Amino acid sequence: MTIQHKTQSPTAKELLDSVDREIAKDDARRLAELEEISIGYRLGDVVEFGGELPLFVRKMNGFSQPEGTHQWSLGVSSSMELILDQPFQDPVLLAAKFAPFVSPVKKCQSVSLGVNGALVASWDANQEDDYYAIVPATRNPIDRSLHIHLYTPDAAKPSDVFDSQDGRCLGVALCQLSIRNLSEAV
Repeated sequence: MTIQHKTQSPTAKELLDSVDREIAKDDARRLAELEEISIGYRLGDVVEFGGELPLFVRKMNGFSQPEGTHQWSLGVSSSMELILDQPFQDPVLLAAKFAPFVSPVKKCQSVSLGVNGALVASWDANQEDDYYAIVPATRNPIDRSLHIHLYTPDAAKPSDVFDSQDGRCLGVALCQLSIRNLSEAV
């Protein structure tokens, strides 16, 4: 007589639980790997306008096509979304290099900068230069999306003020944008 030993086969629930644990371990490992990869703007980097923009600059509204070294803000309101690599914990310094379109009537271009719904700076710009704004940590986006808004109420059409065929309503020629920790800027 042969004695057969019965081994218990795992139940379907036990098998699924085991698979779920392996999937969870695999997901955690992948997430840790992704966190090491930069998918957004890193503080201190410089975004150059006028050519192909990095993938973390998104949803540009009210800007011209790239024009070599810059992109024009068109009309009185322009905006973009900048996806950050990591949220910032302290105030940061935003630097924007731009040249305003200045009509002979106005002599300067009023420019206001909003970040995530708050006005952070205003300038009366009359030449190409670096313009600076302190962005408080309270503007830090939870979802790492920095919504940047340019308001140029004195935007004008070159064709209205000069002998020009350019009928676009121009605000500023945005050349560069960078953000860095305020503590490193001093």
